Amino acid sequence: MGPDGIRPWVLRELADVIVKLLSIIFEMSWRTGEVPEDWRKANVAPVFKKCKKEDPGNSRPVCLTSIPGKMMEPLIVNVISKNVEEKQVIGSGQHGFTKGKSCLTNLVAFYDGMTVWVDEGRAVDIVYLDFNKAFDTVSHNILIVIHDQDEGTERAHSTFADGAKLGGVAGTPEGCAAIQRDLDRLESWVERNLMKFNNGKCTVLQLGRNNPLHQYRLGADLLESSSAREKPWSPAGQQVDHEVAMCPCGQEGQWSPGVH
Repeated sequence: MGPDGIRPWVLRELADVIVKLLSIIFEMSWRTGEVPEDWRKANVAPVFKKCKKEDPGNSRPVCLTSIPGKMMEPLIVNVISKNVEEKQVIGSGQHGFTKGKSCLTNLVAFYDGMTVWVDEGRAVDIVYLDFNKAFDTVSHNILIVIHDQDEGTERAHSTFADGAKLGGVAGTPEGCAAIQRDLDRLESWVERNLMKFNNGKCTVLQLGRNNPLHQYRLGADLLESSSAREKPWSPAGQQVDHEVAMCPCGQEGQWSPGVH
């Protein structure tokens, strides 16, 4: 429930009375491109993510806004989504907030290629990247075109919202160098757009019996790595299970920021 204290059932009961008034407000907001001030106010509810509950940084703030404002959001989203789809603004590698895609399609598409290489006996390195407070810091100027972060990358690259994976064959110095060049390109993109990677959450998973266990860096920091020798891995195993648990569709059964 938002700061106005109006619950959905109230709007349903008074629909015949308020529908005309709401349509006037909706149309005025649409034509002027402005959102009513009261609709921008919110009750903020902290939702625990993981680790220590005493640390506020381990909770995600969820804003509960006015119901009429939420009713208008789908109308605007539909128009924006249609325009973005027609102009092919979002790249095929982005699976987050994209019609017909989800965190599961992201995992299947990416790991399909990785497992083929592993089955062939090749050494494969997968780098997991995470933006630092992406939704708090991303500039509105690049919010729609954030997909261009993977332009020029040489290895497989897949994204879901603010998370990304980069993987490739790493059995030779040339293969490792190509992955490092991609990391350098992504780091340059981040700096250019005034964002940051959360290096503490960026890790490398190194697969294959003959993996050289190359050390990668992100900016000035060396990335933490683990190998299948230390922790067994399979495409349907722990790593994928962890990602499903962390993605929005994997959390639906745990909590939903609905309005009551």
